[in-house]
Amino acid sequence: MILTKGEVNSISVFDKKYEIITNARYWINKTIELENSRDEKEQLSIMFDCIIDRPYFLQSDKLYKKRLLRKIIQFYYCDYESPNDYKENKKQMNKLYNFCIDGGRIFSAFYKTYHIDIESMLDTLHWWKFMAMFNDLSESSIFKSVYMYYRSYDKANAEYQKMSSEQKSKIDRQIKRVLLTEHNSISNFYADANKKSKLDIKRESAFIDK
Repeated sequence: MILTKGEVNSISVFDKKYEIITNARYWINKTIELENSRDEKEQLSIMFDCIIDRPYFLQSDKLYKKRLLRKIIQFYYCDYESPNDYKENKKQMNKLYNFCIDGGRIFSAFYKTYHIDIESMLDTLHWWKFMAMFNDLSESSIFKSVYMYYRSYDKANAEYQKMSSEQKSKIDRQIKRVLLTEHNSISNFYADANKKSKLDIKRESAFIDK
């Protein structure tokens, strides 16, 4: 929604507007914290940390905080999906990336695609702008063409079914090598797991299999 709403730097609940932290580095770090947390209260605290006007927030009642949380989650998901939509979609998605595990590969993909040092921009770049660029990284980058490709690979597709046992074995090894575990990728929401790359299946040669 960046083109229609501009840089959203606050959220509103009823008559109260809350200024929030919006830079990309902050939300990347919060994403990592969320992925590493298994405690619901801790996760809520992580989400509420973005609010700058803490004293007023702390005085709010439970219902008010619940509505505020929904607004924060809506911001976190770049205003595209509701929390309920996310919960439904998450069940069907492979785990596509992790900012901590894939940090170097993501940096390289940004440089290859946009010819910029993305790390030097994270403290000032708005979260929504970062994610818009992230979702349009070049398919020719190793991160997109190998890691995200194999993490989203659907072995039920007709192409895989027609492969020889040896070809399937190579694909299976690549998938296993790049796979993210069930618990470490809340960030998969932003990627389209069903989008297939136009690059040939022989891309596994870019990821040396010995």
